[in-house]
Amino acid sequence: MMLGKYFVALTFKNDSTLYRKIDGLKKSFDPKYTSRSFPHMSMLAPFLMNTRDEENLKETLKEEIGTYFYGFDGAMKLGFNGIDIYSHKRKHILYLNPAEDATVDHCIDLTRSICESFIPRGTGYKQNKKQFLPLGEFHHSNTLSKVLPDLKEQFSSLSQLRVDSIVLLKKNQGKWQVFDELINFEDNFDKRLQIETLSL
Repeated sequence: MMLGKYFVALTFKNDSTLYRKIDGLKKSFDPKYTSRSFPHMSMLAPFLMNTRDEENLKETLKEEIGTYFYGFDGAMKLGFNGIDIYSHKRKHILYLNPAEDATVDHCIDLTRSICESFIPRGTGYKQNKKQFLPLGEFHHSNTLSKVLPDLKEQFSSLSQLRVDSIVLLKKNQGKWQVFDELINFEDNFDKRLQIETLSL
């Protein structure tokens, strides 16, 4: 059995000041910027799966997510409220904290349930306690403490990003790469506008 490593994430439109600010922070503070440069928010922890099940997972996710957002009206947005820190061993991850959103939360639950059903028994999968948008990693707390007050002020107010798509990523030669786009909200919005125009 050959196992691959995957996760599903929300990606965001790059047309806002907030997006550019996040991208700049990641460029400065994310040591893995070149391998996962685009701002994204994971919908579940990375998981191992048999590579022969890839097509089945893709089709299942596309069908279920497409059904979940069928008839969805308008732009998909996600709000963020301030920054926080997740510390694990000697690594400190600075992240943007998502505001509660029932639509996104239910989609995350649906996606996680589908993906977990493909995980082989005995792989030792552990769920994330929460999902967030990572901004950077710090291995020295004194470096983080120097920049933290200014960053907290910059991200103190509630801000929103437009969701561009939901993608399935796969780790390939140590780098995360987009394996497939499961849904594109801009495409859905454009198609709905075309249908409305034709009906007129």
